[in-house]
Amino acid sequence: MDLLKEYDDSEDGEGDGTEVAEGMQSNQGEEQKGQMVSATPVSLINCAPDVDTYDLEIKNYKEKFKNIEKKIMFDDPTFLSVLNKPQQGPSINENYNFLKNASKNHYNGCIESTYVNKNMFDYQYNQFNLTGVTENPALKSCYKKNYQNYIVARSRDYELLNDGQPSYDQRCKKKRFKSERQDDDALERYKSPWEDKSSLYSKQGEKTEKGETLENDGVKADSQTNNEQTNNEKGGSKKAARKNAIMKLEACTLDEAIKKNVVNEKSTLYNDKVVSTLHIDEESNDYYHKSWFELPAEYKERDFMIEENFPPKKEIHTYKGHKMGVQKIRFFPKYGNYILSASLDHTLKLWGVYKSKSCVRTYKGHFKGVKDVLFDNDGANFLSCSYDNNVIYWDTEYGKIKGVYNQKKTPYCLCLNHDDPNTFLVGGANNKICHIDFRTGNIELEYNEHLQAINTITLCENNKKLISTSDDKKIFIWEYGLPVVVKYISDASMFSITAVSVHPSNNFFLCQSMNNVITVYESTGKFRLFSKKTFKGHHNIGYAINVSCSNDGKYVISGDSNGGLFIWNWKKMSNFKNMKAHQNVCIDCAWHPFKTSMLATASWDSTVKLWE
Repeated sequence: MDLLKEYDDSEDGEGDGTEVAEGMQSNQGEEQKGQMVSATPVSLINCAPDVDTYDLEIKNYKEKFKNIEKKIMFDDPTFLSVLNKPQQGPSINENYNFLKNASKNHYNGCIESTYVNKNMFDYQYNQFNLTGVTENPALKSCYKKNYQNYIVARSRDYELLNDGQPSYDQRCKKKRFKSERQDDDALERYKSPWEDKSSLYSKQGEKTEKGETLENDGVKADSQTNNEQTNNEKGGSKKAARKNAIMKLEACTLDEAIKKNVVNEKSTLYNDKVVSTLHIDEESNDYYHKSWFELPAEYKERDFMIEENFPPKKEIHTYKGHKMGVQKIRFFPKYGNYILSASLDHTLKLWGVYKSKSCVRTYKGHFKGVKDVLFDNDGANFLSCSYDNNVIYWDTEYGKIKGVYNQKKTPYCLCLNHDDPNTFLVGGANNKICHIDFRTGNIELEYNEHLQAINTITLCENNKKLISTSDDKKIFIWEYGLPVVVKYISDASMFSITAVSVHPSNNFFLCQSMNNVITVYESTGKFRLFSKKTFKGHHNIGYAINVSCSNDGKYVISGDSNGGLFIWNWKKMSNFKNMKAHQNVCIDCAWHPFKTSMLATASWDSTVKLWE
């Protein structure tokens, strides 16, 4: 019955249903509110008191500028990548010069290219080194009227210029004149032990006569005033100083006196025999009282940079002086200002290259033909081996013999390791490579594996490996300082190799074979043969003709039994140029250390020629 009462009318039923629904929704909303109220977060309590941080900020700000020099500043690595970004513009082609057009941005600014006349720069550079005064081209437009502000000078020279006192050149001239005058007097006063005694006795007699007159005058000197006595004391002090200087000169031993005059002597003796002769006048003004061995001041380090090489076009000079054929030539290391030639007339000659192309010094230590010659690292000394079974260690400047190392059989080749300056290598007719000490002359090691005479000794892999060739048609690779063969190269089709040259890239070495072919091997790793890379066209059967490369490695040069000079392109292996260089066998050729197109050739017609 209760259920039927709820269904009263249709309209009332609809209205009651809506009310029931609304009541249910309101009940649900109240339940949700109750749940939200129950989920409120717990409030955090801060127990720390309030602190004023203004003073702390000021302190930290001041510490930023305290001891700035001691702090380490770190750079932003991303900034470097921004600086090294490529320049905007046209695309880079094959002719793009990376050295000239490299990135010019850096941390301190941007590099701006400019042009300075080379001759004017050298003039100002030398003037500043000599006088301490030069001109600043950057200030030329600012100080057209006031020339003194246009001059850059050291502090002392700048004061002299402003005060109107004598210039630096005048003061230098006075000092030179004074020093030369004192030196001349000192040489006249110096009495050597070998001077004639009669002149000494005559001078001593004059001194005794002067002493007697001085004693007579001493009685009169007592009546002079005190001022005159003080003047005499000053004069006596000057005389005493002169006497001390004379005593110092007389205290010099004979050896020291000879050392001082070695430069002026024209010949050098060894066991009472003349072994070297100087052919130039060192006292000429060209050397400015310097040794002829020193490099002139006008040449600078930037002049000796290796650039791109080109084949020579013509002969510029012929050196004549040997009586028989020339066997080897070597340029002076790094600078190339001299050429050393070894001849079969048992002499060696040093020739000038730049200014005077005359013979500078002759070395006459051997009594048979010279086979090979080799400079050390700086050119101060050199080695030579001859058919007289001797190896001689020379002083380049004075022509002295520092050591003679006798071999049992004829030495054919020499080798020097710049990392081991106290030893050298010799290979010869005894089928061995001997490792000899300069100081004692003893043989430290023997590389004994070849069956016939040794032809060449060459270093590779940063002087860690040794390449040797022989008449037994074999190539051995040794570990330097260890007489064990690392690589054995031999083939039935091989011929004996008479000359070896390492490519400037240090990745290959070229071999002059006796079948008129220059072969190429790998100088690292497995030392493989490049069978497709060969250079042909010349004739060298029966002659130990040398082979060489240009400094940039683009060209290969070799002589010829008919006197020709052959030039090949390294990359294309094509014959680039041929020249008729000599009337007889062109036995050796060498490229200048840094000149782009200068090379020298030697021949059995007793001449050495310079090409450019």
